Amino acid sequence: MAIRMGQSVVTLIQSVRSDRRGATAVVFALGATALLGLVGFATEGGTWYLEKRHGQNAADAAATYGALALTNGSATPATDAQTWVRTTFSYSTAEATVTRGNYNSASKTFTASGTGNAIKAAINRTPSRMFSGLFLAADPTITETAVALVNANGNACVLAKSGGLGFAGSTSINASNCSLASNATGSNAISFQGNKATVTGGTLISSGGCSNCGNSAGYMLYQPPTTDPYASIQTLTIPPAAASTTKCQNMPALSGTVTLNSSYTYDGGSKMFCTTSITTGQGQNRTTTNFSGDLTLNSGTTLNLTPGTYIFYDASIKVNGGATLQCSTCTPGGAGVTIILTGDTPNKIGTLSIDGGATVNLNAPATNSFNAAFNGVLFYMDKNATRTNSCGNAPVSLAGNGNVHLTGGMYFPSVNVCYSGNVSSPNSATACTEIIGDSVTFTGNSTLNIAGCSANGTAVAKTASVQLVQ
Repeated sequence: MAIRMGQSVVTLIQSVRSDRRGATAVVFALGATALLGLVGFATEGGTWYLEKRHGQNAADAAATYGALALTNGSATPATDAQTWVRTTFSYSTAEATVTRGNYNSASKTFTASGTGNAIKAAINRTPSRMFSGLFLAADPTITETAVALVNANGNACVLAKSGGLGFAGSTSINASNCSLASNATGSNAISFQGNKATVTGGTLISSGGCSNCGNSAGYMLYQPPTTDPYASIQTLTIPPAAASTTKCQNMPALSGTVTLNSSYTYDGGSKMFCTTSITTGQGQNRTTTNFSGDLTLNSGTTLNLTPGTYIFYDASIKVNGGATLQCSTCTPGGAGVTIILTGDTPNKIGTLSIDGGATVNLNAPATNSFNAAFNGVLFYMDKNATRTNSCGNAPVSLAGNGNVHLTGGMYFPSVNVCYSGNVSSPNSATACTEIIGDSVTFTGNSTLNIAGCSANGTAVAKTASVQLVQ
């Protein structure tokens, strides 16, 4: 019995030694552990990748936020952006930092300084290990950075305010040294109607989007607003109408060659400004109390303005084809004229229309004796004027065929401006075409140039753009 039992033990030991099924189980157990570790590691890797993308999005957004705050005049743009990104993306103080400094475009380096035209955002996160703990000795650190650069003080020869900027038909615009800007914020803040309109030379800058922008030389969308250089004019009080006993007389019918003087008469405390005399081409001097009413120039009529400021109260200006409006003694950078359209109520404020067949040669004064806010300003339409919705009856319609030369600032802050034909300066060195309207629509071929604005004393709109450079 003892012998049999001993043989059974020996047989059991031999069978265990020769049986490989247990080894397979051990190998499988070890392999499964490694496989699960790799699967877990891959899962964590995917999570880290998503964290990296999330961090980069947050860094981009924070840098852009800070740059926009800088363009809007914030004294602490980095702090503003840091507070915003921590709140918006739920980052701790240590995880999100934003600094201000200078960016060197040549070396592509950022140097923190507390001042400068660039904002850098850094996002740092240290996710806890799970399965990756089998392979990594410490938690990984995920760092993403972004730098946004502010390109400020570019020049815009056209600024459309809230109404937007439009190009119709087969319009071709050449803006050789300036941008065309829109402060509208909608998806069609700049719009091309059809596929034939083109803009060359200048960059389109929009605070919103752009429809069919592909026909332009270049464009930047969703940028900071372009500054309005004439905003202070809107705070001025234009003299009200005179008392009924001294109302201006109607503008007489004009024919032949006429010179209109810009000296003014004051009506007591109300200070109503009107012209006091005209001199006909035949040398006959005719003085009246004051002139008022619409100024309409028909074919064959030449009106020569002497330097000064002309205020049209409840009156429109219409220059038809074949007529001439000029200032023969005005010189760019020196003497010039400023024409103001205002009135009792918005619907009485006159309109401005220049026909494509007219001959017009006017420039703004470098120094305006009426009010310094009008230095370099050729036209101003009262901010209370009523806009329309189309070029067919626009309050401001400027057309030309090469004989219309307007030098200076043209400021129509509350109305739509329809600009067609080749309205330009006769001399590229003194050219200064600065147009600002609530909306501006181009319907013809034009060359825009502001090379002479500085010498003419004409302020131009300043653009600011924000771009991610790192």
